[in-house]
Amino acid sequence: MFLAAEQGLFKVLPSYKVVKLLDGTFTSLTLDRLKRLWMVSPNKPFRVLDIQNNHELRPWQNLPYTSFFEENLFKKVYYYQNKIWIAGWIPKGFGMAVYDLKTNTFVELSNTNKHSEFVSDYYLNVGLSKTGNLLFSAYGAFNEVNISGKIIGKFGSEEFQKSVADYQYFNIGGGKGGDYWIGTKEGLARMDAKTKVTRYTRFDGLVSNDVSNGFF
Repeated sequence: MFLAAEQGLFKVLPSYKVVKLLDGTFTSLTLDRLKRLWMVSPNKPFRVLDIQNNHELRPWQNLPYTSFFEENLFKKVYYYQNKIWIAGWIPKGFGMAVYDLKTNTFVELSNTNKHSEFVSDYYLNVGLSKTGNLLFSAYGAFNEVNISGKIIGKFGSEEFQKSVADYQYFNIGGGKGGDYWIGTKEGLARMDAKTKVTRYTRFDGLVSNDVSNGFF
């Protein structure tokens, strides 16, 4: 097990001993099929660690533009279908990008989608739908994206603000019934196929309304 923390990157051994691997602050991790750990640090370029050799790598050959790491703030990385899916504040890419392990290149999703299809230019998290598409959550809304990087769904607007309460969709995941689950600081929301929203709070048994740190 690998842990992203404010005090560094840690590894938990089978003996449950905790070993520190790197200094720094890490906010998101994902492991690709080549046993490389992709790490997000605030306001910094991605760091990639070969966990077998404990050696840092830089697998990309070129960037979409020279200031790619300076102009963007990355929030989440998610490995799926041989790609690293990236959510964050990415103005030119409208908040979503992908790194293709086959070509070793970054691609901003604004290159292949109409700007009107994006719900934001600042996305907070990435989840997976029942049908195997990517879910990118943002402020008050989310997009569904297929594995080719094409936006196929746009959900959420001010009409859901009363139901969801908190306008920040910190976490998102797809349910077995084709529904969507959204984690906020004001409870857990479930949106069914008809976009009906049910909200769960401490009154329903949650120990806290803050569901911003994640769920599965």
